[in-house]
Amino acid sequence: MYDINSIGELVDALGGDTKVAQWLGISQPAVAAWKIRKHIPTGWHVRLLAELNKRGLSVNPEVFGLSEDDVGPLVGMFRAMAQPSMVVS
Repeated sequence: MYDINSIGELVDALGGDTKVAQWLGISQPAVAAWKIRKHIPTGWHVRLLAELNKRGLSVNPEVFGLSEDDVGPLVGMFRAMAQPSMVVS
């Protein structure tokens, strides 16, 4: 049902520990620790979800420790932002 079902899959989809760390401006061991602890700090959730959505990848909300109800509104918001705005003159 989802393209990504674990933190490891999420990190791999974004290029691996080192690329994710560089992209976020954090250390590679910090990203590796997410997989060991099975927890991504909440401050990164929106940025990661936005990037995955931009790449057309779906992620199981449990990867972020969330439920479908928690993530649904965010995904809808990202999809709406991705649509070209329609201006009627």
